[in-house]
Amino acid sequence: LDAAYASLRLAVGDDRLLMVLLQGLIPATVFVGLCWLFLYIERAGLFKGRRIVPRDSDPTLTRQAIKETLFNQFVSGPLVSFFVIYHLDVWIHPTKYSGPLPSAPYAVGQLLLAFVIEDFLIYWTHRTLHHPRLYRHYHKKHHTFLVTNTFASAFSGGVEAVFSHAFSGLTALWLTKMHLTVAVVYNVV
Repeated sequence: LDAAYASLRLAVGDDRLLMVLLQGLIPATVFVGLCWLFLYIERAGLFKGRRIVPRDSDPTLTRQAIKETLFNQFVSGPLVSFFVIYHLDVWIHPTKYSGPLPSAPYAVGQLLLAFVIEDFLIYWTHRTLHHPRLYRHYHKKHHTFLVTNTFASAFSGGVEAVFSHAFSGLTALWLTKMHLTVAVVYNVV
């Protein structure tokens, strides 16, 4: 695997592009693909008898959420990763891109610890955004769906996206000092 990663790194030629590709665009493609799959399942009426709420989500709101999700996942996210997050990565964990690949048990330990850290932080940042002084300004958009769908999970304003989602995930990556290849698995899962 070390040789394959070294070859990929050499082929791409720029660690920033490699990070945007592996840690950003591949997980984004998986996420958006799963969102489309589950939206198709909803619209096709599959599992209709198993639903908690027996109607479809608002199509207008869903279209807006799809547009914002696609923009955030494939435009603003990669740009922020390329110009900001990469530099923070190198500053916090200088060998994230060039260091040797971790052993499988070590990588699994990093993944498990990162999941716990991110889950803890998302819970508390989400709970904080429910405070009456913050909810109306920063979090209400996320709860505009009366009947939710997978695109609704990412339907949030910029402050919430940075404060809750990006902060939680990046903190987990940085605290565990995860190698880029492990971070790909973490971001996809």
